[in-house]
Amino acid sequence: MAPDGLVPFALESLHDMQLPSGLFCEEAVAGSDALRGVSLRYTAMAYLGLCKADSAGYDHGFELERIESALLERAAAPELRPGDLGLYLWADARAGWGQRAELLERLEQTLVSAGGLRTLEGMELGWIVEGLLPADGEGPERELLDEALGVLLEENAAPSGLLYHSASRGPRPASP
Repeated sequence: MAPDGLVPFALESLHDMQLPSGLFCEEAVAGSDALRGVSLRYTAMAYLGLCKADSAGYDHGFELERIESALLERAAAPELRPGDLGLYLWADARAGWGQRAELLERLEQTLVSAGGLRTLEGMELGWIVEGLLPADGEGPERELLDEALGVLLEENAAPSGLLYHSASRGPRPASP
């Protein structure tokens, strides 16, 4: 498939993974119409990608406001991990949801219950850093950005310069 065809293919395939709620499933079963679970994380990722596709001029056919509403209705869901809230902050910065203060408060609470930044996987740290990048000047948000970036770059860095999935365990284990 030519590179030009990958984005339309991905957008078309994504339609099959959206649930009636506006959220996206956790897993689609090959060869079946069955969709398993619901994933706020995957929905936030899809939303960010769709915002990018929208700004690049792709006609994707998704109602971004519907996805945004579905995500924000569940911003206090107990299954959201700190990295998920980093994705929410990233989406807020990208789309101007106006929920930054509430999302930051939720992130701080979730970090406490998760045991802090050092307990997180590299990808979660990356999402938090991306979500906090709009932080400027000084203050608690900037301090959290600096700490998250330090943990990501100092504790998750491999000798090659690439980042480990987890600082405490090294590379991500291969799937069976």
